[in-house]
Amino acid sequence: MMHHVYILLGGNTGNVREAFAKASDMLHMHVGEVLHASPLYQTEPWGMESETMFINQALCLSSKLHPMKLIREVMTIEKTLGRVRTKGGVESRNIDIDILFIDEMIISEPGLEVPHPRLHLRRFALQPLIDIAPGLIHPIFKLSIKELIRRCDDPLHATQLPEQVVGHVDS
Repeated sequence: MMHHVYILLGGNTGNVREAFAKASDMLHMHVGEVLHASPLYQTEPWGMESETMFINQALCLSSKLHPMKLIREVMTIEKTLGRVRTKGGVESRNIDIDILFIDEMIISEPGLEVPHPRLHLRRFALQPLIDIAPGLIHPIFKLSIKELIRRCDDPLHATQLPEQVVGHVDS
């Protein structure tokens, strides 16, 4: 069965644009076809102190992977690209790959919560997502991404960057 998977890329250390391009290519090779990619957005750090701004981008993929296989592939890609996870909470990183949605699924398993449990609170995730899926309906809140961003209280801004990441998007 084919699934539409919505993913958010994020990072604020090293060459983030290069990490995004590599992540997009690896997602294409190991997860599924990249159907859509949002513009890049520069955002202030959310939930942490850092002087370095983040870059975020939303992707839509078509994948046959089971959700638990999907999260394992995503974590392998992060690790391959140099992501080091610590138990200290939110921190600066070169790559972060979050699964936002898998179709209309609601999943609560150790290591995987879909839809992403804090998506509706984060403008840095909603803004790129609205570019590729404004009418997508959140399966718990029953609101579109467009409506979620309208209701979002996050005061941090997401500013579209002029250049795109060169990654793998099939036309």
